[in-house]
Amino acid sequence: MIMTFYHKKTHRDAIWSYHNKTVAIQQQLCDVIADNGFTPVSTSAAWKYCQYDLPVLWQRNGQIISWRVEDSLFMEDIEAWTRPKPNAIISDNIPLRPIAGNDISLYPEHMHVYRYDPVYIDREPTWTYNCFMNRISGDRSLIFYELIRRNLLSSGLVSFNCFRPGNNRKVEDIKDYSEENYDWQYQTADLIRYSVEHELGRELIPYNNIETNNLELEQCIIDSCVSLILETYISDDHTVFSEKIFRSMQLPRPWMLYSSPGAVSYLRDNGFDVLDDYVDHSYDNKLEHFVRLLCIIDQLETFKKIKYSAVDYLRFNQAAQHNKNLLDKFESKWPDKFANVVRQIKNL
Repeated sequence: MIMTFYHKKTHRDAIWSYHNKTVAIQQQLCDVIADNGFTPVSTSAAWKYCQYDLPVLWQRNGQIISWRVEDSLFMEDIEAWTRPKPNAIISDNIPLRPIAGNDISLYPEHMHVYRYDPVYIDREPTWTYNCFMNRISGDRSLIFYELIRRNLLSSGLVSFNCFRPGNNRKVEDIKDYSEENYDWQYQTADLIRYSVEHELGRELIPYNNIETNNLELEQCIIDSCVSLILETYISDDHTVFSEKIFRSMQLPRPWMLYSSPGAVSYLRDNGFDVLDDYVDHSYDNKLEHFVRLLCIIDQLETFKKIKYSAVDYLRFNQAAQHNKNLLDKFESKWPDKFANVVRQIKNL
């Protein structure tokens, strides 16, 4: 538990170097779009119209280009599903159903922005698992309650900070919104079946034994037998990957991913080593979100008494290096990919 609330202090890690690479690509995209006669739909700084101070909605004679990366394009621009050709989207989002317009995908080559060399002390795990939850949501609350119900909370490196976007936005706002958000999400997500766990958890929030152990996220992963990763966006109709999964795939430990259905299959099909020989990723095929999530937690329990051997650690390092090499390969292919994106924009 964090004794002095300061959510911005949590979740320290090194992969955020990717941000500068992503913004540079975004700026290039905007330049290309503008050079082809498109102008921003709005100059508003509202998140609907811009990302990192760059406009994401562009128009030319009634034709719309909507772009967004490392974020859900379809949640911010719901009309992107139905705008017919020659309208277009440019994104790293993976639609799980057809869109009416042109889909100019940046994947898989754009994944190269997440390539980094994590720094950590190589040592045997002393924790069963890790699970990082800064923002509050229905699925994150469910996980927190399940960890309490199954007596798993104390065996993992866990953060459950109960943060909501907009909290503490102003410098002078130092209020701890944890309990307010905790109760709000419990009611909003209709989690009354966890009423006992909700009351037990009230005494623990904001829960975070990562900061109290003074650990970087990379070290948390190394110090755990398995990582439980919750992606930022969970949807029935599109997948969005973030730094969360790419951090773990470049570190030598197994992981489980709660994302949109088929997310692990997508990674596997694009060449990533998902350590199928250590994790049963069959949960990935469950279509109902909470069923998929509960299957993941069921499997998490199987790691409680696991002990890795030297052979296991060799295998984990092999997987991490393979995934780094794949991201390097994607980086080498990025210039051709970007040139193809430019051609598609010019042909709209």
